[in-house]
Amino acid sequence: MYVRAFPGLCSRNVVRPPARRPPQQPSSSSKSKKKKPMLGYVPLTFQPLETWTKEICILGRCDEDKTPDRQRLYELSAAGLGKAKIVFPNKKASHEEVERFLHEKFPKLKSAGGFEVLRGSGGGGGQRSLSLLAPSREGYSIPHLKERLGQAIAFIRPLQVDLDETPVTTENADSPKVACVNCHLLIPMTQIREHQEECAGGGSSHHSAKDIAD
Repeated sequence: MYVRAFPGLCSRNVVRPPARRPPQQPSSSSKSKKKKPMLGYVPLTFQPLETWTKEICILGRCDEDKTPDRQRLYELSAAGLGKAKIVFPNKKASHEEVERFLHEKFPKLKSAGGFEVLRGSGGGGGQRSLSLLAPSREGYSIPHLKERLGQAIAFIRPLQVDLDETPVTTENADSPKVACVNCHLLIPMTQIREHQEECAGGGSSHHSAKDIAD
């Protein structure tokens, strides 16, 4: 009866699936082997910056002992001084290298007879008193400034001679030029009004459109 009811189970020709083998565990020797690096892979290495970025403020007078207010900052900026964020190319620069770099960025500082560094004391807004940052035996080197200033603004003050605060007029050699209606010389647009005050023949306001065309 069982054979008749389930002929497939009792047939000798039935192909049964093979028994599953348990997955092989990796041997301890294979675990200890290091993975081979991928071809063409270059590991990234961190390179510390060799520069030092600092916000500074060039003062104009030897006796300035307070942080400049808005009006004073405007005067300093017009004279090519005042606040600026500069990047020193060498974070281990000596005092001489710092001075040379400042002279390149602020040519008027060359006539100061040296410089000294100050920082604002206290917190809050408005004007604050400036306290002198004493130089080290090597002077104002970058490592010394980084240690003593932290995140504070470095105020650079002339040491012996007040700086020239005459407003600076920037002239770009590639800027557009116009012909003076008096002498017909090509003058940069930013300098034309000043030139007309000195040019023989008076200002252009005395010339009509017909004179300019001629």
